[in-house]
Amino acid sequence: MRQIVRHIFISLIVLTVGLLWPTGAHAGSQPLAYNTWKTFDSERLLETARGFANTPGKGDSALLCASVLTERYDERMTDSEKNVIARGYHVKAYVYLFIFYDLSRAYESLLHASAICRETHYELPAVYMDYGHLYSNIGEQGGGKEALRKALYYMRKSFYAALHQRSYNTLNTAFGNAISMAWELNLPHTLDREWEIYRKVKNGDKPEFTKFNMLYYEAYQKVVKGDLDGAISIFGTQATMMPDDDSHVRYTAEGLFNMARVQKMKGRYDDAIANLRKVETLAVRYGMKDVSTELYEEMWNVMRMKGDSTGADKYHSKYLAAKEEMINYQQVAGLKELSFMESLRRQNEKIAAERTEKMMVQWAAAILLLIVAIVSAFVVVLVRKNKRLRESNEALYNKVQEGIAETTADTDGSKAVKYKDSRLDEADKAAIYRRACEVMDNGGEILHVDFSIRRLAELVGTNYRNMSQVINEKAHCNFNTFLNQYRIRHACKMMNDVKNYGNYTIEGYSTSVGFKSRNTFVTSFKRVTGLTPSEYLRINRSKQNAADTVVS
Repeated sequence: MRQIVRHIFISLIVLTVGLLWPTGAHAGSQPLAYNTWKTFDSERLLETARGFANTPGKGDSALLCASVLTERYDERMTDSEKNVIARGYHVKAYVYLFIFYDLSRAYESLLHASAICRETHYELPAVYMDYGHLYSNIGEQGGGKEALRKALYYMRKSFYAALHQRSYNTLNTAFGNAISMAWELNLPHTLDREWEIYRKVKNGDKPEFTKFNMLYYEAYQKVVKGDLDGAISIFGTQATMMPDDDSHVRYTAEGLFNMARVQKMKGRYDDAIANLRKVETLAVRYGMKDVSTELYEEMWNVMRMKGDSTGADKYHSKYLAAKEEMINYQQVAGLKELSFMESLRRQNEKIAAERTEKMMVQWAAAILLLIVAIVSAFVVVLVRKNKRLRESNEALYNKVQEGIAETTADTDGSKAVKYKDSRLDEADKAAIYRRACEVMDNGGEILHVDFSIRRLAELVGTNYRNMSQVINEKAHCNFNTFLNQYRIRHACKMMNDVKNYGNYTIEGYSTSVGFKSRNTFVTSFKRVTGLTPSEYLRINRSKQNAADTVVS
């Protein structure tokens, strides 16, 4: 509590200094490049930002240059000028998606671009495609099939917009990504119409990309028909057809990755691992952090299927580390942009600030008094709420500890009428439910991300329908809720075991008990225990420290 109060008053001091400090004192601190970029016309700024975006190691420059452009937006501009601004927002979205991996800021930039396009009745195929990339990333990070369906929708929308405008580079990319989405969603014929159009288009722009997509579609159709060897052969051709440079490396990596996926389907685990290691080499050489995260997860799964627990543990650790690195990378990128934008705003507002500086100082004293009164009242309320919250969290924590040792089995009769035609009597239901609870309590397979009700039924020795009925009637919930309750219980046990799992992150606990994403884990944890994982860990560590103090 003392730290909170201290932070509040430090912030108050900073705010006061910000109000009283002469506004123009640091107006010359903007990046040196700004003085050059501000002299460019909008078209030249856009081309400069694009050049930086396609140059390795120039992501910062691309973002900042594009920011100079987008800050120029004015409602009085012509539609043509506004469309240049919209393309500037697209560059920012691209940088956030593929260099800084910051989905929230990419989405914000796409919203700005879309708003301008609606205003000017301008269609920008690349914006649709980046929406597709955005939802694809969300789907891969645990957003599920709905996010992937949105990704496919936007890729097809980009395809037709690019076809209409004869923007063949975007057409190629959109079609290739649409194939990938269709594969993930298991919709083999959803692109039949686009395929007929695509193969007839006289596309002279970068023919190697067109050939790559043609092969991709053919390989996918072979997978659908069960000709896995044929698909592997085509993916092998893809993996060797592109030059080894920045503009083609992702295509090479995709060919290798898809070949490994099909080899895994055939049980050729060693071949799959060899190809994934080639992808790893490319990802490290070209700094493709998003590719690294995906391949480490795939390598982890292949190692597990092969039965190599040591290798699986190694790549699981790499997967968690890569995700953590991407989060840190996003934060650093955001801070860089915020710093630059603050300098940019100071420069743009210098003249106006000098005119209003005297009035600002006069208002500062009044504002400061008001803030002191508000903060004082806020601190009193915060102290009271913090005490009540601490007591409530302690009670919830103690309740969880009692629940960890309890069984969920409920063998008494149920009044459910949903399964009128069921042949199970109450004794059968009780026995099935007791065996199910034993399986769930033992951990093991239920901590695998792909654990299903059919697998539970198999382990219990019954069928899917009986298992579903028993869970509904005995646990009074569906299978997903039932599974999440046990996974959260296992997570609590791990959190209590500080000796073995004390160094785990929230992401680590989430993945270890079978959740696909941190957000889903946090939501389920809160629903089951009433606490967030962070609150639970804080209370647990506090009690551990108290116990250690008593012992010593």
